[in-house]
Amino acid sequence: MSNSRAILLGLTLIAIGMALACGGQSATLPSSGSVSVTISPTVISADQGAGVQFSASVLGASNQAVNWSIGEGSAGGSITQNGLFTAPAAAIVVHVLATSIADPS
Repeated sequence: MSNSRAILLGLTLIAIGMALACGGQSATLPSSGSVSVTISPTVISADQGAGVQFSASVLGASNQAVNWSIGEGSAGGSITQNGLFTAPAAAIVVHVLATSIADPS
């Protein structure tokens, strides 16, 4: 994969009081409440237009559903509500976000 075609994704996890998480295969961040989100993978490199499947688990809530979004909006590619990310045409850093539906605060 060439540098001009590579897209590095830095993943940002959103749940109660969560901050940036990077590194490893999955990440769980503690929150100020009882709900946290684990997302996997945490950092990837993908060719432009390539698809990558993300997964998330919600800890501390029976509702495991999350809302997926891209921090950079449409310039950062797209992601379905099932966590299937499609990399953008430009080689940029993208932040994929997962927000707990059980506690979106």
